[in-house]
Amino acid sequence: MIGLKIPVFEKGNILTQEMLDSMKAYAVDAIQLSYEGYGNGIISGCEITITDNLLTIHKGLVNYQGNICFITEDIELQYQPTDTWNVVKLVFGELSKELMFTTMKMYAEISERTEHEASAIEIARFRLQKGAVLRTAHRNFQDYETEYDTLSMIEAEYAGYRESTISPQLLYQFAEETKGYDISNGMDSAFLLQIWNMKGESLNRKVIETYIAARLGRPVAHLSNREIYEGLVEALKKIKQGKMEQEVRRRSTRMIID
Repeated sequence: MIGLKIPVFEKGNILTQEMLDSMKAYAVDAIQLSYEGYGNGIISGCEITITDNLLTIHKGLVNYQGNICFITEDIELQYQPTDTWNVVKLVFGELSKELMFTTMKMYAEISERTEHEASAIEIARFRLQKGAVLRTAHRNFQDYETEYDTLSMIEAEYAGYRESTISPQLLYQFAEETKGYDISNGMDSAFLLQIWNMKGESLNRKVIETYIAARLGRPVAHLSNREIYEGLVEALKKIKQGKMEQEVRRRSTRMIID
Protein backbone atom coordinates (compact mmCIF):
# COMPACT_ATOMS: atom_id res chain seq x y z
CA MET A 1 0.00 0.00 0.00
CA ILE A 2 1.17 3.52 -0.80
CA GLY A 3 -0.70 6.39 0.82
CA LEU A 4 -3.64 6.00 3.19
CA LYS A 5 -6.13 3.15 3.25
CA ILE A 6 -8.18 2.57 6.39
CA PRO A 7 -10.88 -0.13 6.45
CA VAL A 8 -14.43 1.06 7.18
CA PHE A 9 -16.38 -1.21 9.55
CA GLU A 10 -20.07 -0.56 9.02
CA LYS A 11 -23.20 -2.65 9.08
CA GLY A 12 -23.53 -4.65 5.88
CA ASN A 13 -19.81 -4.54 4.99
CA ILE A 14 -18.10 -7.89 4.54
CA LEU A 15 -14.78 -8.39 6.32
CA THR A 16 -12.24 -9.15 3.59
CA GLN A 17 -8.59 -10.22 3.53
CA GLU A 18 -7.69 -6.78 2.19
CA MET A 19 -9.31 -5.14 5.23
CA LEU A 20 -7.40 -7.46 7.57
CA ASP A 21 -4.14 -6.64 5.79
CA SER A 22 -4.85 -2.93 6.24
CA MET A 23 -5.39 -3.46 9.97
CA LYS A 24 -2.04 -5.27 10.19
CA ALA A 25 -0.31 -2.46 8.35
CA TYR A 26 -1.42 0.09 10.93
CA ALA A 27 -1.18 -2.09 14.04
CA VAL A 28 2.17 -3.76 13.34
CA ASP A 29 3.98 -2.25 10.38
CA ALA A 30 3.57 1.31 11.69
CA ILE A 31 5.36 0.40 14.93
CA GLN A 32 8.14 -1.46 13.08
CA LEU A 33 8.69 1.48 10.74
CA SER A 34 8.83 3.93 13.66
CA TYR A 35 12.03 2.24 14.86
CA GLU A 36 13.52 1.25 11.52
CA GLY A 37 17.31 1.32 11.75
CA TYR A 38 17.46 1.27 15.55
CA GLY A 39 19.89 -0.92 17.50
CA ASN A 40 18.96 -3.56 20.06
CA GLY A 41 17.65 -2.44 23.42
CA ILE A 42 14.80 -1.05 25.47
CA ILE A 43 12.58 1.43 23.66
CA SER A 44 10.37 2.31 26.60
CA GLY A 45 9.21 0.94 29.94
CA CYS A 46 10.85 -2.16 31.47
CA GLU A 47 11.15 -0.38 34.82
CA ILE A 48 12.38 -2.61 37.67
CA THR A 49 10.94 -2.62 41.17
CA ILE A 50 11.97 -4.67 44.20
CA THR A 51 9.86 -6.25 46.94
CA ASP A 52 11.47 -8.64 49.44
CA ASN A 53 13.31 -11.21 47.28
CA LEU A 54 11.18 -10.56 44.19
CA LEU A 55 12.37 -8.46 41.23
CA THR A 56 9.65 -7.24 38.86
CA ILE A 57 10.18 -6.11 35.28
CA HIS A 58 7.23 -3.96 34.31
CA LYS A 59 5.58 -3.56 30.91
CA GLY A 60 7.70 -2.27 28.08
CA LEU A 61 8.73 -2.21 24.45
CA VAL A 62 12.02 -3.72 23.24
CA ASN A 63 13.83 -3.83 19.90
CA TYR A 64 15.75 -6.99 19.02
CA GLN A 65 17.31 -7.33 15.59
CA GLY A 66 14.71 -5.03 14.07
CA ASN A 67 11.78 -6.85 15.68
CA ILE A 68 9.65 -4.84 18.12
CA CYS A 69 8.75 -7.08 21.06
CA PHE A 70 6.11 -6.30 23.67
CA ILE A 71 6.10 -7.03 27.39
CA THR A 72 2.38 -6.70 28.07
CA GLU A 73 2.39 -8.02 31.62
CA ASP A 74 4.80 -7.77 34.54
CA ILE A 75 7.55 -10.39 34.81
CA GLU A 76 8.54 -11.52 38.31
CA LEU A 77 11.93 -13.08 39.08
CA GLN A 78 13.18 -14.37 42.41
CA TYR A 79 16.70 -13.42 43.46
CA GLN A 80 19.07 -14.23 46.31
CA PRO A 81 22.16 -12.50 47.75
CA THR A 82 25.20 -14.20 46.18
CA ASP A 83 27.88 -11.48 46.61
CA THR A 84 28.59 -11.82 42.87
CA TRP A 85 27.38 -9.79 39.91
CA ASN A 86 23.95 -10.83 38.65
CA VAL A 87 22.61 -9.59 35.32
CA VAL A 88 18.90 -9.08 34.68
CA LYS A 89 18.36 -9.77 30.99
CA LEU A 90 15.82 -10.56 28.30
CA VAL A 91 16.72 -13.61 26.21
CA PHE A 92 15.40 -14.04 22.68
CA GLY A 93 14.81 -17.12 20.52
CA GLU A 94 14.75 -17.46 16.74
CA LEU A 95 12.13 -15.78 14.60
CA SER A 96 9.81 -18.47 13.29
CA LYS A 97 6.78 -18.50 11.02
CA GLU A 98 3.97 -20.83 11.95
CA LEU A 99 0.66 -21.51 10.25
CA MET A 100 -1.16 -18.56 11.81
CA PHE A 101 1.56 -16.39 13.37
CA THR A 102 5.15 -15.18 13.10
CA THR A 103 6.64 -15.59 16.57
CA MET A 104 9.77 -14.90 18.56
CA LYS A 105 9.99 -16.39 22.03
CA MET A 106 11.37 -14.18 24.79
CA TYR A 107 11.94 -14.74 28.49
CA ALA A 108 13.64 -12.95 31.38
CA GLU A 109 16.32 -14.34 33.64
CA ILE A 110 18.87 -13.39 36.29
CA SER A 111 22.27 -14.74 35.29
CA GLU A 112 25.81 -14.63 36.64
CA ARG A 113 27.10 -14.40 33.05
CA THR A 114 28.15 -10.75 32.82
CA GLU A 115 29.59 -10.83 29.30
CA HIS A 116 27.52 -9.52 26.39
CA GLU A 117 25.38 -12.17 24.68
CA ALA A 118 24.15 -11.74 21.12
CA SER A 119 20.80 -13.35 21.98
CA ALA A 120 20.11 -11.21 25.07
CA ILE A 121 19.53 -7.59 26.13
CA GLU A 122 20.69 -6.42 29.56
CA ILE A 123 18.21 -4.44 31.65
CA ALA A 124 20.22 -4.01 34.86
CA ARG A 125 22.72 -5.73 37.16
CA PHE A 126 23.42 -5.93 40.87
CA ARG A 127 25.79 -7.39 43.46
CA LEU A 128 23.90 -8.15 46.65
CA GLN A 129 25.57 -9.09 49.91
CA LYS A 130 24.00 -11.46 52.42
CA GLY A 131 21.88 -9.60 54.94
CA ALA A 132 21.65 -6.50 52.73
CA VAL A 133 18.63 -5.01 50.93
CA LEU A 134 18.71 -4.31 47.21
CA ARG A 135 17.84 -0.69 46.46
CA THR A 136 16.72 0.88 43.20
CA ALA A 137 16.84 4.59 44.17
CA HIS A 138 20.05 6.55 43.61
CA ARG A 139 21.18 9.55 45.66
CA ASN A 140 23.08 11.24 42.84
CA PHE A 141 24.83 10.59 39.52
CA GLN A 142 27.96 9.12 41.09
CA ASP A 143 25.85 6.74 43.19
CA TYR A 144 25.04 4.75 40.03
CA GLU A 145 28.46 3.12 40.21
CA THR A 146 28.02 1.91 43.81
CA GLU A 147 29.13 -1.71 43.56
CA TYR A 148 27.17 -3.39 46.33
CA ASP A 149 23.46 -3.71 47.08
CA THR A 150 22.41 -1.18 44.41
CA LEU A 151 20.68 -1.79 41.09
CA SER A 152 23.05 -0.57 38.35
CA MET A 153 21.72 0.79 35.05
CA ILE A 154 25.13 1.59 33.57
CA GLU A 155 25.32 -1.50 31.35
CA ALA A 156 21.62 -1.48 30.42
CA GLU A 157 21.02 -1.50 26.66
CA TYR A 158 18.63 1.03 25.16
CA ALA A 159 17.61 1.21 21.52
CA GLY A 160 19.29 4.13 19.78
CA TYR A 161 19.48 5.02 16.12
CA ARG A 162 21.84 2.56 14.36
CA GLU A 163 23.21 1.20 17.65
CA SER A 164 22.39 0.66 21.29
CA THR A 165 22.87 3.54 23.72
CA ILE A 166 22.75 4.18 27.46
CA SER A 167 19.82 4.65 29.81
CA PRO A 168 17.88 7.93 29.50
CA GLN A 169 17.54 7.76 33.29
CA LEU A 170 21.31 8.22 33.64
CA LEU A 171 21.29 11.20 31.31
CA TYR A 172 18.39 12.85 33.12
CA GLN A 173 20.25 12.45 36.43
CA PHE A 174 23.35 14.01 34.86
CA ALA A 175 21.29 16.98 33.64
CA GLU A 176 19.53 17.39 37.00
CA GLU A 177 22.86 17.78 38.78
CA THR A 178 23.98 20.63 36.55
CA LYS A 179 21.19 22.84 37.91
CA GLY A 180 22.60 25.78 39.80
CA TYR A 181 25.95 25.59 38.00
CA ASP A 182 27.32 27.67 35.15
CA ILE A 183 26.46 26.10 31.78
CA SER A 184 27.56 29.03 29.62
CA ASN A 185 30.03 26.62 28.01
CA GLY A 186 28.52 25.97 24.58
CA MET A 187 29.23 22.24 24.67
CA ASP A 188 27.43 21.84 28.00
CA SER A 189 24.37 23.86 27.05
CA ALA A 190 23.96 22.10 23.68
CA PHE A 191 24.25 18.66 25.28
CA LEU A 192 21.84 19.49 28.10
CA LEU A 193 19.26 20.86 25.67
CA GLN A 194 19.32 17.54 23.83
CA ILE A 195 18.82 15.65 27.08
CA TRP A 196 15.87 17.79 28.15
CA ASN A 197 14.36 17.37 24.70
CA MET A 198 14.51 13.53 24.74
CA LYS A 199 10.92 13.24 26.02
CA GLY A 200 11.60 9.82 27.52
CA GLU A 201 13.36 8.49 24.43
CA SER A 202 17.02 7.58 24.08
CA LEU A 203 19.86 9.82 22.93
CA ASN A 204 22.07 8.77 20.01
CA ARG A 205 25.31 7.20 21.25
CA LYS A 206 27.44 9.26 18.85
CA VAL A 207 26.07 12.48 20.37
CA ILE A 208 27.15 11.39 23.85
CA GLU A 209 30.58 10.20 22.68
CA THR A 210 31.17 13.47 20.81
CA TYR A 211 30.23 15.57 23.87
CA ILE A 212 32.56 13.60 26.14
CA ALA A 213 35.43 13.94 23.67
CA ALA A 214 34.92 17.69 23.25
CA ARG A 215 34.39 18.40 26.95
CA LEU A 216 37.38 16.39 28.11
CA GLY A 217 39.69 17.30 25.23
CA ARG A 218 39.96 13.81 23.79
CA PRO A 219 39.65 12.35 20.27
CA VAL A 220 36.18 11.09 19.41
CA ALA A 221 36.10 7.31 19.90
CA HIS A 222 33.65 4.48 20.41
CA LEU A 223 33.08 4.05 24.15
CA SER A 224 31.56 1.22 26.15
CA ASN A 225 28.62 2.01 28.44
CA ARG A 226 31.02 2.02 31.39
CA GLU A 227 33.39 4.42 29.60
CA ILE A 228 30.49 6.71 28.70
CA TYR A 229 29.38 6.82 32.32
CA GLU A 230 32.93 7.52 33.58
CA GLY A 231 33.31 10.27 30.95
CA LEU A 232 30.07 11.90 32.09
CA VAL A 233 31.25 11.73 35.72
CA GLU A 234 34.39 13.65 34.70
CA ALA A 235 32.37 16.17 32.67
CA LEU A 236 30.06 16.79 35.62
CA LYS A 237 33.05 17.40 37.88
CA LYS A 238 34.34 20.00 35.41
CA ILE A 239 30.97 21.76 35.38
CA LYS A 240 30.91 21.87 39.19
CA GLN A 241 34.57 22.85 39.33
CA GLY A 242 33.82 25.82 37.09
CA LYS A 243 31.43 27.25 39.67
CA MET A 244 33.95 26.76 42.49
CA GLU A 245 36.62 28.56 40.46
CA GLN A 246 34.21 31.46 39.90
CA GLU A 247 33.57 31.65 43.65
CA VAL A 248 37.30 31.73 44.36
CA ARG A 249 37.83 34.53 41.82
CA ARG A 250 34.90 36.50 43.24
CA ARG A 251 36.18 36.25 46.81
CA SER A 252 39.69 37.20 45.79
CA THR A 253 38.52 40.36 44.00
CA ARG A 254 39.23 43.56 45.93
CA MET A 255 37.94 47.06 45.24
CA ILE A 256 40.34 49.89 46.05
CA ILE A 257 38.84 53.39 46.49
CA ASP A 258 41.11 56.45 46.70
